[in-house]
Amino acid sequence: MSRIKLIGIRGRSNAGKSTVARMIRDELTNVCIFAVAEPMKVFVADVWDIPDDLLYGESQNRNVELKEFGVPARWIKVRENFDRKVTIFAMTLSSSVRCAPYEAKLRELFDALEADALKNGSFIPRTGLQAIGDGMREVDLDVWANYAGHKADRFRTMPDLRAIVIDDIRRVNESKMVLGRKGVVIGLDRVEVGGTSSSHGSEVEAGSDEVKELDTHDLVNDGDIETLRGKVAKLCDKIFGR
Repeated sequence: MSRIKLIGIRGRSNAGKSTVARMIRDELTNVCIFAVAEPMKVFVADVWDIPDDLLYGESQNRNVELKEFGVPARWIKVRENFDRKVTIFAMTLSSSVRCAPYEAKLRELFDALEADALKNGSFIPRTGLQAIGDGMREVDLDVWANYAGHKADRFRTMPDLRAIVIDDIRRVNESKMVLGRKGVVIGLDRVEVGGTSSSHGSEVEAGSDEVKELDTHDLVNDGDIETLRGKVAKLCDKIFGR
């Protein structure tokens, strides 16, 4: 199990983290990929009944204003979904006997999200994801790093696995979690036409100097898809000594 490499990919939204993760899988085979944000996306999809393409597709899709949530009647069904799912979601973050603070915070967040949607006349998926992510960190600053670490540890029991890739590292404690398990962190930067690095929304920490200092490898996404594929292949050679 010790030979299974844990790889974290750090970068801002739309840098190409998921694309690089899939390229690593193509290079190595027998690779598991998961995201720190996965349980949040599942929860938001189940509660708000949001199509997958708005949560798992292009990053900008999560900024779509969903006007149907601007009326009180729509929130009746949403609240029913929430009441069915909230305890289960809280238990993914902690044991059943310790999940009460998470559930209480989620209920507080839900009320605020409903009030904002009715006031603004719409609900934005990214707003919900960010509120839940930040809210759970208010309960425990390390909640998402711990979640990712425990999930990675479970994957390590799989036979013939070569690598585990976490494709949405954003925070210092998440990078430290990867490094603490003798993994590597790939710092991915995307340079748009004109040479400007991408910057989206509130993901300030993902591009901060503090978290960049923890990167063990750098990767710049500044060309077409085949150029990026070539860079990923060379990086895999370096990481795995091929």
